[in-house]
Amino acid sequence: MKNQITRRQHFIPRFYLAQWENANGKVIVHDLTDDSTDERSPKNILWEEYYYEEDPAAPDNRVEDILGKVETDAAVVFNKIRSFEDADPNKTAERLNSDLSNDDIQVIRRFAAHQYFRVPGAIDHKRFELQPSGIPDSVKEMELNPGRFVESGVAYLEDVFQKLRMLLFVSSGHDYITSDWPCFDMADSDDAPLLGEDLGTKPGVFAYFPISRRVAAVFFSPQLSDLTSAAASLLHTQVTTRVQPNSEVKNQNTLVIQKAERFVIAREISSWIFKIASTRKKGRPTKV
Repeated sequence: MKNQITRRQHFIPRFYLAQWENANGKVIVHDLTDDSTDERSPKNILWEEYYYEEDPAAPDNRVEDILGKVETDAAVVFNKIRSFEDADPNKTAERLNSDLSNDDIQVIRRFAAHQYFRVPGAIDHKRFELQPSGIPDSVKEMELNPGRFVESGVAYLEDVFQKLRMLLFVSSGHDYITSDWPCFDMADSDDAPLLGEDLGTKPGVFAYFPISRRVAAVFFSPQLSDLTSAAASLLHTQVTTRVQPNSEVKNQNTLVIQKAERFVIAREISSWIFKIASTRKKGRPTKV
């Protein structure tokens, strides 16, 4: 066991949140439950005490250390992506096309797979899906322990993420925003996709993940022929990168707000975030 145990275990990594820092070195947290905003340091938000410990009474940081390695690798690639950002979004897109290596892309996919599973929103969603299953509550809660859940979930789905097509969007002006559930899947259907089950197996299901304020990723099945309506219009292009007009960035940000568990993160205070949030079901209380 290492000498020092990490008590504050972030379910959204600090390096990732730091991309939305303002001039004060802080991000704006929009609380969709309390309809309030707060300016906070990334190190002080979106964590829970011993969150990934299988036994919080005897923490060993085993899963926390695994996640730390994933984050360290991802931070290098995300910093590389930020270095590509230019006032001309077309130049940013060109750099993403030419300078991201296959290893970089694998790191992004691996990090996305972890963010898809490691957050309270994903666990709550799976708990809801399991309600009619007849599995005893004690068994469900053991499997839904965050440490076990993220480890088993990624083991099950990471290979799927690595096989998905990745389309990188570059904003033409407006910021992408993020949330306490930054990587999530959507379906070209009235029915929500089953967490960890439909992505990669049903062509109409795709995952969205804001990479930074200027770049966002969509992961989707190579079988585009079965896509219809909204998903088809979003993913019709076969290219690796595409510059998005502000109207499309706004649509992507709307998805982030609708999917957020409780907190939306941005560089600046936005009353529009609360306007969109007023039409959605509010999430459970979560530690900030």
